Amino acid sequence: MWCYGANTQQGEAKHGTKRYMMVHIMDQEAAKTREGSVELQRILKEGKLTLCQQVFEVILGSIFQVMTNEYAHHIFRKLLEVCHSIQLNMIFSKLASHERLFIDVALHKHGSTAVQALIKRLKRSGFGHIITNILSKRFFELMTSAQGQYVLYDALLNEVIELATSQYGCISLNTCLNCVGGINRSILLHRIAEHSDIISHDPWGHYVIQHVLTLHDDNISRAICIRLERHYLHLAGTMGGSHVVENCLKSSEFGMRSVVGTLLERESKLVYLASHQFGNYVVQKALKVTKKHNNTLYESLVMVLKTRNSAL
Repeated sequence: MWCYGANTQQGEAKHGTKRYMMVHIMDQEAAKTREGSVELQRILKEGKLTLCQQVFEVILGSIFQVMTNEYAHHIFRKLLEVCHSIQLNMIFSKLASHERLFIDVALHKHGSTAVQALIKRLKRSGFGHIITNILSKRFFELMTSAQGQYVLYDALLNEVIELATSQYGCISLNTCLNCVGGINRSILLHRIAEHSDIISHDPWGHYVIQHVLTLHDDNISRAICIRLERHYLHLAGTMGGSHVVENCLKSSEFGMRSVVGTLLERESKLVYLASHQFGNYVVQKALKVTKKHNNTLYESLVMVLKTRNSAL
């Protein structure tokens, strides 16, 4: 990155004098022209420290106008590629402090492209979830916008765990799953399934996993059940987690066999859950589902419960 490069005064004088003078007189209007955009991108690519700093100041001073301009938004994207952490923080702070303007940019044809590039860059910085939360405040407006929906989708995909485990983010994520379709929906579902073990244990995240399981996508349901197999018994003993396990039981034959198989492997735990505040609902659901779909598993459950717990 150019901020770490060492440029000698001699090299600066030999190769950069002409452009230094050009940047010195440039303002945001010059950046909005085809020629100005190309020149500023070239300067950023070459990495001369003084010149790049001037470009940064020009962009930051009119960042919202730059991000929505036909030519200038390319400079913003190039700047994201080469800027260092302090400059990225300054960009983030400027955008985050003007939430309304930032979302307006995300709804713009060229601005949406700039915001998508920002989200990808912020993924490595730890600020991505803040941007996602800002965008979720105008979820429906973004979701119904030709440009905004792609920005929102990128934000959801990059910050799926953070969003799923926040009070309002989980609602936005579930709503998005109902709105998007095709390959985008499939990718988002797979991303959620990959992290379902983390999300299921969260007091907000379990709502997302429950919702995904009710979509009856066999491949996704299988992926979630495989991911949760080692967690069924713990989840069954929690309020939100017990609902997740119940939905795994109902999701498919694979889900039913997966949960019941785990219960039968730990007979003492099965008996304990049968009288547990939350676990008893899981056991009742297991009995109901197996009685309807698999008599062998049903009889196995009944036998264990009767043998190990005479009270039943």
